[in-house]
Order: sequence, then C-alpha cells, then structure tokens
Amino acid sequence: MLLVSFIGMFCGVTFKRWGVTGMYTLAVTSLFVFGGLAVLVSWRYWWGEIGAWFVDQSSLSLLAGWPALLTLVLAAANLLVLRRATP
Repeated sequence: MLLVSFIGMFCGVTFKRWGVTGMYTLAVTSLFVFGGLAVLVSWRYWWGEIGAWFVDQSSLSLLAGWPALLTLVLAAANLLVLRRATP
C-alpha cells in the first residue's frame, strides 16, 4: 500500500513541478520503457527465466523486501523533484 501511495505521490509531484507536459512525458516515457522491456524479454525468450527467478525468491522478499526497496527509490525521487517544485 505504501508503494502504491508513493507512485501516486510521484505522479502528483510531477504534475506540481512540470504540469500537464510533465504528465504526458511521464506517461509516454513509462510506456516506452516498460513496453521496450516487454518486447526485449519476449524477443530473447526470457519469460521462463524471470518466472523461475520469482519462484526462487522467498515470500518475505517478494512481499516486503522488493516493495520496500522500490518505495525508498520513489521516496527519494519525490524528495528531489519536490524540492525543486516549491520555492
């Protein structure tokens, strides 16, 4: 839940800093990055290896560790962008 909150906060901070142009840029960039990763993984036939990697992870790391790491990254990004957005 905290990760999803920070994702929403990042969208809000992006809108505060760059307005509608920043939101369009964020959406298009996300589409190209995640779409490009999906195409690359499909082209290289890595889906089985990615699935095996998830199966090999412990439940604690999947449910707490990786989301906590992503939350920290988004919190740092929010802080850096928000410091520039407000005087």
